[in-house]
Amino acid sequence: MAIDKHTSDSAKKPTPKTFYIYTLTDPRDNVVFYVGITVNVRQRYEDHLHNSLQALNILKYDLIAEMKANNVKPVITVIDSMTTTNSLYAFQVEGAWTRLMQIRLGTLLNIRNIDDTRTEQEALDAIAHFKSLIDVGSRYSGKLTLSY
Repeated sequence: MAIDKHTSDSAKKPTPKTFYIYTLTDPRDNVVFYVGITVNVRQRYEDHLHNSLQALNILKYDLIAEMKANNVKPVITVIDSMTTTNSLYAFQVEGAWTRLMQIRLGTLLNIRNIDDTRTEQEALDAIAHFKSLIDVGSRYSGKLTLSY
């Protein structure tokens, strides 16, 4: 039985995914309280609103519950994106963004990356470094605020 070389090579290649780095902001005071990463912004926003992972980050979900009790929803803003087959690089970029936001904005309710001690310049350098390694590349700049 002959194996089609083209088919077997393409079957081995992972499919690139677009990863979005986003913030959640409390619209009552316009304070960013969380930085995250997702491949599906709408679904991740719904996950935040419906407490699907509440046990993992109680403080974040308590704040969202308080907002919802006051008929307010957090604002989700995409601050960066990248398309890659290497999710590890995407998560490194997210970690650097989280640290950068901690430095610039103060306390976040993230439970990952809280022990990161990089300086602002080191976080910026890490974002640039890991994005330079991404195989497909990042073509997004600026920010995009979404409301659902």
